[in-house]
Amino acid sequence: MKKIDQPFVHEDPFLQGAVRELIEKYKCHTVLLYGSRARGDATLKSDYDLAGIRKHGRKIRVAEKRNGKFLDVFIFPEIDLKRIDDQHFYMKEALVLFEKDKFGTQLMAKLRRALKKPHQPLPADEIEARKIWAYKMLERAEADDLEAKYRRSWLHEALLYEYFNLRKARYWGSKESFAWLKRNDPATYRLYDRVLSQPTDLKLLKKLVDRVVTVK
Repeated sequence: MKKIDQPFVHEDPFLQGAVRELIEKYKCHTVLLYGSRARGDATLKSDYDLAGIRKHGRKIRVAEKRNGKFLDVFIFPEIDLKRIDDQHFYMKEALVLFEKDKFGTQLMAKLRRALKKPHQPLPADEIEARKIWAYKMLERAEADDLEAKYRRSWLHEALLYEYFNLRKARYWGSKESFAWLKRNDPATYRLYDRVLSQPTDLKLLKKLVDRVVTVK
């Protein structure tokens, strides 16, 4: 059997088994661990986010619950990672668990270089359109039918993404975005918490829409 590079993998039988499967079953020459278990802020319920890279083949997604633990894996052919851009940034803090010919080390270096490039914000007309969209969704959420309830839930999720879009900043996903708001815009963080705690309160939701679309 090939040696797995990170010693801590051997302390986690579940992770060790998943890595071995990627190497032996899917012929991956590189395996990365990303997400909360790579960052070190995982809980007992956190899933295992892995990326496996192999020479050829199609991209595969493996999502399973095994022995009470969730496994979420992307398997890439090398060609899919030839050009690194925003769609790959979820792996920015990944740990290389296994690699051949330094492929993982070089991939992480490419990711770091890509992260240094300026973020390309939305054009001004698209930003204005998204502001109007938020108010349109809010109005449509005022009805008392299933479609209105769906749009209200949709808006709950979309406003976090749009908060950063409208400020010409990258969106890093809910966990990092809420952590950023807590540090840098606690008023919006507290309001978002109230909205999600009282999801049927449209007055609260309007306050959140107003705050998100008002860019100072």
